[in-house]
Amino acid sequence: MAKSKIKDLMKVQAGQAIQRIAERRVVEYLERRAADSISFLSKPIFVFAAIVPAKKKVQQVLPAPNLKMKETTASPLNTLVANLAYTYGSRPKFFFFMDNAWAKLKDNASYPDLPVSKDDWDTEKDLYDKAKSKRLTETSDQHYSNLIYMSKQNGVAVANGCGNELTVFISSGYIANKTTKTASKKMGKVVIKKCRDTKRSGEAMITLEEMPGAQFYQGCWCLADDPHQKMTMCKGSKGKKMLFKDLPLKEDVLLFAWAVGPLDEGNLSNGFPWQPR
Repeated sequence: MAKSKIKDLMKVQAGQAIQRIAERRVVEYLERRAADSISFLSKPIFVFAAIVPAKKKVQQVLPAPNLKMKETTASPLNTLVANLAYTYGSRPKFFFFMDNAWAKLKDNASYPDLPVSKDDWDTEKDLYDKAKSKRLTETSDQHYSNLIYMSKQNGVAVANGCGNELTVFISSGYIANKTTKTASKKMGKVVIKKCRDTKRSGEAMITLEEMPGAQFYQGCWCLADDPHQKMTMCKGSKGKKMLFKDLPLKEDVLLFAWAVGPLDEGNLSNGFPWQPR
């Protein structure tokens, strides 16, 4: 009986020991989980952060203006042009700029007759405001496009009418920019500096003095003894050298040239005497 009791006691003690070991392992496991959780939460989280690219500002594309009005053309003599930066900003800034321009254009003696009157502007602006208040986006965008076009037309008229005087230009309320090129000049009388033979008979090459502002040069010739000076045209040239072809051989001729510019044509040069070979 004593041995059996001892065995039973040993079994009970072994079971209790196994239970304590199991309990200790559970406690250690929970402690590790708690420690891991604290360590995980104490560090910044980057793994799950999504990188979202910044949205680019998309420039609004307005419809083309649909106004029925004659377009104002800039004069080639202008050395000042209207700065159009005011049309690229926000709409409130655009209207603020134009309100200032209209205030300065009122009773301005330098600009008595503009292509767009204040009444025309107010009518289009009223249509824009009504469409905007009704949230008719497409309609309001169309009227806004028309208003920009109208403002540009008056800007061209201001540049045309200021006489290239900066003080007169800025009196309109518009901002002036200088053009990258000088004003076009009226053409004068060109001078033929020299002439030479080419490798082909019946041809001659003339060299001209450069005419400032000339876009190209024209040429013609006639017989030296022709009292009526009946002219025969040649091809002309863009540069200072001009080739004459099909000239009569061993006959005295007179060679002429003149300059062509953006505004007018220059006077005919003096005849340059030559005898083709």
